[in-house]
Amino acid sequence: MKYLFFSLLLLTISCSPIVTLHPLSDNKNDFIFKRELIGEWKSTSDKSSSFFVDTVSSDYGPVYHILLNDGTKLNLGSKNFNNKLWFFARLIKLNTDYYLDMWFDINHLNKDSINQVELNHESIESDPLFYPGHQIVQIQILDPSHMTYALIDSERLVNLIKSKKINLSYTSVKSTSSSNLETFLIYNESKQLLNIFKQANKLGLFFNDKELIHKVSDVGILQLPEREPIIKK
Repeated sequence: MKYLFFSLLLLTISCSPIVTLHPLSDNKNDFIFKRELIGEWKSTSDKSSSFFVDTVSSDYGPVYHILLNDGTKLNLGSKNFNNKLWFFARLIKLNTDYYLDMWFDINHLNKDSINQVELNHESIESDPLFYPGHQIVQIQILDPSHMTYALIDSERLVNLIKSKKINLSYTSVKSTSSSNLETFLIYNESKQLLNIFKQANKLGLFFNDKELIHKVSDVGILQLPEREPIIKK
């Protein structure tokens, strides 16, 4: 886990990514806002990349809007991702842990993002990795300028489902953006997801190897999107 936060979200390809069809919660009372997340962040182990966190408004209150600014090319099958990747996220607290429920801002997943090749929105919206898939990340806020994150251990989660130790249902879906990529799509509704993720630490759903990141500026997104963000309800 030596790469930047959102690069890992996109490219934990050594094992099949886990995405959920539904958000971790659909109850606006579960959404919380922490101002200290706004700003520019860097990985402690890789200072060549940054991501900027800001907010946009929605019917459910503020939503985090995130820009990955990474000078390296990220390969996903035949596609090369440059440094303009946009995400939305909501922050939820379960017990003593915080979770970012993230999804791609597909309105800006365009020719400027993917190898200068414009993807058809119909194909993007049928790809579970991009849309409507949610990716859930466990974070720990250490202080206003430091936090850690941990990703889902997809192999363990799938094994727990197969052994019927947890009551979730999934299907294996091929990515339309890459013939080599398989995604595990969990299709339980939000209420069921909440019940499981409240037990995340007990079940060992997330990798123990946590990555430390630090804030380098309180300034959020410096580069505005080309179009107004469309927030998925």
